[in-house]
Amino acid sequence: MATIPTPPPDLSGGYLICSYTNGVRTHRTRIHVLPFSASTGAYTTPPSGEANISNTFASFAANFMKNYTNSWTMTLLSVFQNQSGSIVEVFPNIAPAGVVGTSASANSTLAEGYTSLNMHTTGGHRARWYTIENAGWASGPAATIPAGTGSPLQYLVAYLTGGSTGVVGHDGTPCFGNGHATSGVNKKLRRKAGNG
Repeated sequence: MATIPTPPPDLSGGYLICSYTNGVRTHRTRIHVLPFSASTGAYTTPPSGEANISNTFASFAANFMKNYTNSWTMTLLSVFQNQSGSIVEVFPNIAPAGVVGTSASANSTLAEGYTSLNMHTTGGHRARWYTIENAGWASGPAATIPAGTGSPLQYLVAYLTGGSTGVVGHDGTPCFGNGHATSGVNKKLRRKAGNG
């Protein structure tokens, strides 16, 4: 039997756990971020456009939720900080508002349908985000997703590779270049991502 490889160490400042729901089904996503203050959520060295994790949640959610209709809302569930290599849940003084979807495409009717957006970091590692049950979902061939404003995933790539984001890969470095999207149907992925 093959052994499961040990995941690389988390060198980011920590991560945010976000939930997006249409009131019937709920999915979760994790966002690694730059180092930040446990009490205020302010970045130690802020990027040009985001002073704190609340700003990052709002910006990430606004771009991520372009993949969902207004029947879906993303909220921030919890915040974890990397404290000398240990991941600890913290409770900074923030309460960002939920972000509603903005896609004009029809809702997906397939709860197991997903799209995986795969990217590279400047540190030589990979970063990945899943959109599950996103509006307009269709299984198709793998595609290169450049930064831009043509599709919801292009907006997300533009945000993740821009100089103003606090989002980083698990290795603590920013994403760059194009995204690579794959899609499919996977019930196990939906359970792993936290469908409730």
